[in-house]
Amino acid sequence: MPMNAGKARRMRRIAGRGGRIVILPLDIVVPVGRFEGAEDTGALVDMGCASGVDAMLLRWGEAKRYADRIAPETGLIVRVSGSTGVNDGSRWPVLLNSVEASLAIGADAVCIDVEIGGAHEEASLRDLAEVCEEAERLGTVVLAEVHVAVGPEQQAGGVENLAWGARTMQELGADLVKLQSPGPAEAMAQICELAQIPVVVAGGDQRDPLELLRTVDEALRGGAAGTAIGRNVIGHRSQSAMQQAIIDLVRAHQSLDEVLTRLLSSVPA
Repeated sequence: MPMNAGKARRMRRIAGRGGRIVILPLDIVVPVGRFEGAEDTGALVDMGCASGVDAMLLRWGEAKRYADRIAPETGLIVRVSGSTGVNDGSRWPVLLNSVEASLAIGADAVCIDVEIGGAHEEASLRDLAEVCEEAERLGTVVLAEVHVAVGPEQQAGGVENLAWGARTMQELGADLVKLQSPGPAEAMAQICELAQIPVVVAGGDQRDPLELLRTVDEALRGGAAGTAIGRNVIGHRSQSAMQQAIIDLVRAHQSLDEVLTRLLSSVPA
């Protein structure tokens, strides 16, 4: 079944450049607190637009605050779920804002956290279904971010669990899915085959830039549609250089060696 006209138009803004997607998440302070490089959201919005990212991921208040600084050609994704990490870093993100309120400030898509395999699964899937139904009525895109709970005998990031989670997002109505990289290209291929909707990989905790870009390269070779990497851009010594490296790898189809060489030469030791 084809997408409704509103959703299709908004999807083109997010993934209209050859189908590859580069999202810059700028929603890190709420869950982790003070984070070096994330103090000035406006400056990060300016940097992302200048670099040419496909979309920004912001919380509702920040999206409203910086609406006039987001370039017309840049998509806006509003995260509608969240929680702080104050005193408990494992607190589950709850549904906070509505699809309608997000559209009212210009959103092209909404992003919702979804847990599978844990104590919050029932409520989390119910929230996802509600958001997907509202998004369909209003003609907007849903990006579901999968979190797989750690079971007694399984690792949270196991390929089968991630694939199961991605397919669940598709069956409940999401248009895109965001998840952690499973590692090798072959593992990502298994996830993409079962998911049947575009998969973007998260960057996770801040780590060595070369390791991150190798992980992205593996994911792309396995069929991932793109990236949603925040902390590893925000916390880099040269945010714009790191963002450009991701764009070159994802959208310009440049080789990993080319991208690494340019990044290393652009950032003084």
